[in-house]
Amino acid sequence: MSTAALRLGAHALGAELIIETTSAYHEYTPDPRMVELVEEIGSSMFGGGAVKRTAHHSGGSTDMGDLSAVMPVVQVGLATGVTGGYHGPTSYAFTRAPLSWLRIS
Repeated sequence: MSTAALRLGAHALGAELIIETTSAYHEYTPDPRMVELVEEIGSSMFGGGAVKRTAHHSGGSTDMGDLSAVMPVVQVGLATGVTGGYHGPTSYAFTRAPLSWLRIS
């Protein structure tokens, strides 16, 4: 993002502007060795058909991209045991449904 408009606006108003640039919002990059390890363990625990790798982008917001820039990480999700919406007008509840799949991204 260019800071020129901010600088010009501050100058026009006679205001002081301090811009501090920090590194953040890195792209999530899973560690391939950790992905293999989680896939192996998940397959032995839940069966090979229950483990799915996903490479699609998500609308979710986490710090995993920033973490993956400085350390090896893998993100794991479970598709079971919860009903209802997470961020909506309805609350969610835990159930005792069997594991339907383990997602590795």
